[in-house]
Order: sequence, then C-alpha cells, then structure tokens
Amino acid sequence: MPEKKILLVDDDLVCLRFLRETLEKKYVLRLVQNGEEVLEILQSFRPDVVVLDVMMPGIDGFEVCQSLRNKKFSRNIKIVFASAKELPIEKRNDIIRRGDGYLLKPFGPMDLEHQIERIIAV
Repeated sequence: MPEKKILLVDDDLVCLRFLRETLEKKYVLRLVQNGEEVLEILQSFRPDVVVLDVMMPGIDGFEVCQSLRNKKFSRNIKIVFASAKELPIEKRNDIIRRGDGYLLKPFGPMDLEHQIERIIAV
C-alpha cells in the first residue's frame, strides 16, 4: 500500500515543526506557510489530507478550503482544520461542514494522528 501524503499548512513555524515531528515517520509530508503556497504545491504534490490552519495572513484557511473544493483535481482531498482560537459552536459546525475534521490548538500528537487515520479510513 503506498504511503499516504499529508500537506501541512500553518504560518507558525513552531507548529509546523511539531506537526512534522508527529507525522514524518508514517506519512509523506510537505510543509507550507501560507495559502498561496498551497495552490502552488498542488501542481506537483497531491496530498490525501491537508492539515490547514484556519487563521493565516493573506489567504486564510477557509479560502484555501473553498479553492480546493472548487477544483476538480482537489475537491476530494480531505481537510483537517486547526484553530488556535476557541470558536462558537455555529462557527465550529461550519468548519466541520466545509472540511473533514477540526482540532483546537494546542492539540496532542495522538489527537492529530487519530483525526488523520479516521478520515483516511472513510
């Protein structure tokens, strides 16, 4: 079975390092720091899952998600949103409807792995 590919998107380098250390032994990873880079990297890297920070400068996580969903080649990529801000239940439900998973930062390595394994299995 081929290795699953994960794209990690976060403007916080510390968070990206944590995500990389958590996942690099199990998955093929690419890391980017902003929404613009997501659209560029998808030309050469087709992830199974995108772990996507909600709040980033420039193109935020919601806009990236919408862009992925609007393109034929990327509409089926699974998306796990990550947010450092506690969101009202309505906003959280909106995030879950747009994506495939949601994690509140800071989250533990097992939480992230569980989310990814759950949505890859679907």
